[in-house]
Formats: sequence, C-alpha cells, structure tokens
Amino acid sequence: MESIYLNLFNLMETPHLLIYIGLLLLFSYAGGKIANYLKAPRITGYLVIGMLMSPSLLGLFHERLVKEDLTLITDIALAIIAFSIGGSLRITQLKRLGKQIVCITLAQVIGAFFLTIVILTFFFPQVHGSSTILPSYRSVYFPMVLVIGGICAATAPAAILTIVHEYASKGPFTTILLGVVALDDAMAILFYAFTSVIAYSLVNHEAVTLQHFLLTPCLSILISLFVGGAVGVCLRLLIRFVNRKEAMLGIMVGAIFLTSGLSAGLKASPLLANMMLGFVVINFVVHHEDLFAVVERIEEPIFGMFLL
Repeated sequence: MESIYLNLFNLMETPHLLIYIGLLLLFSYAGGKIANYLKAPRITGYLVIGMLMSPSLLGLFHERLVKEDLTLITDIALAIIAFSIGGSLRITQLKRLGKQIVCITLAQVIGAFFLTIVILTFFFPQVHGSSTILPSYRSVYFPMVLVIGGICAATAPAAILTIVHEYASKGPFTTILLGVVALDDAMAILFYAFTSVIAYSLVNHEAVTLQHFLLTPCLSILISLFVGGAVGVCLRLLIRFVNRKEAMLGIMVGAIFLTSGLSAGLKASPLLANMMLGFVVINFVVHHEDLFAVVERIEEPIFGMFLL
C-alpha cells in the first residue's frame, strides 16, 4: 500500500513525459473543435489553448518542459512542414507563376531585412543612450541587428499550411502563396547563414574573409540540398516496390526523419534539406499524390502539438 502511495506521489511530483504529450494531443483537438464551433480555423484554437497552458499563464507546461523535453516534437513538426512546403513547388506551376513568386519573395525578404536593420539601428541608441552604445556598437549591437534582420526575413509556414489544408484551398492564389512561403524560408536560411558569419567575425574582432563569408554558408546550403536530393532519389527507387498505401506512411516518415537526422549531423539545415526532399518527391517520384496524402493524415495532431 505504501508503494502505491509513493508511486502516486512520484507521479504528481514528476509526471511522465508521455502524460504531457497526451495532454498536448487532447488539448489541441479540443481547441480545434472549439475554434470550428466558433467558425474560426482550427489553428486559432491551438494558439489560444497553447497560450493558456503556457508557463506565462496557467503554467501547466513548465518552461524546462517546453524548451528542452518537448523539442523533439518541434523538430518533427518543422521537418514535416518543410517537406510539405517543398512539395508545393511544382515545376509546371513555377514555370507559369514563377515570375510573380520570385518578385513577391524578393520584395518581402529584402524589404523586411533592410527595414529591420534600419529601425533597430536607430532604436538601440534611443534605448541605451548614444554615449554608451557607440563604443560597443560594432562588436555587440550591430552583429545583433544583422542576425535579427536575417531572422525577420522568414515567415511562419505552419499557420499557412494548416489553413490551406483545412479548407482544401486550391488555385493560383494558393499556388503563389505557398511558392512565396517556400522561397521566402529558403532565402531566410541563406540570409541567416551569411549574417551569422558576419556577426561572428565582428563579435570576435576578426576580418570577414571571403572563405568565411561565402564558403561556409554555401557549403552548408549545398550539403542540405544534397542530402534532401539524395534521399529523394533513393525514395524514387524504393517506392516502386511499395504497393500498399498503409506502408507508404512509414516510408515517408522514415525518409523525412532520415533527412533531418543526416542534415543535422552534418551541421546543415534540416529545413532546407526537407524542402528539397519535398521538391524532388512532388516532381520526380511516381504516386507522389499518395505520398503527400499519407503525410497529411498525420499533420493535424503534429501541427496541433507544435502550435499549442
């Protein structure tokens, strides 16, 4: 009897991680249903429930759990999001709508990057005082401004994908939107790679050499594209021997996880690698509609946990 009480005490003191994962799934479903009842997209319910359960409000999910223990869910969700975004880049559609996609993407990315840098350049002196900021501006604040500018070039594809898939949206506008999101995130990865190299050199008072500025970021990007493309080619050869749709889910999830693991192990970008995987699958793999369909079946609970 004493051992039972002890186990109950331990359960209340340090709940098992699976308890939190189960709560994430149940709460995300409940939030989505409430949002649909109120004639709103499911993502609205995910976000509201997530804010309520966060450490800042009710505190059901403590900070260490969110930042450390559940990071694997974030990695899985981002990998699937990147794969789905890459799958929106059909070559036939890019040929037809590529000009609009490229123009919108360049305007959005470059505009956000430079606007952020200009605003923060004037913002920091106002907050800290010009006399205190100038001595350390080159070594601390300007590198920070560069990195923030590179990050601000990105968008949030999870929300867009969730709404597009929920309402089964199709058409030129949806195609342009998904294309812009895909290229925008790819360019944001490029911007972050280059700005982080410059920021590192400035913080450590090192000269920005051509090797550090071009070779390191470009090598990381090429490795990401190579990993995603190689896994996609292997998937193209393997999928011919898979006849059951039930088995396709395991194949696709395995390919996405493998792409993420390989690129992360090689210090490359798992997001860019999975975008490349999705691009290869949608354009060069037979039965790609079935492959993306099986992935979409598991998107809702994963996106729900991620956005919650």
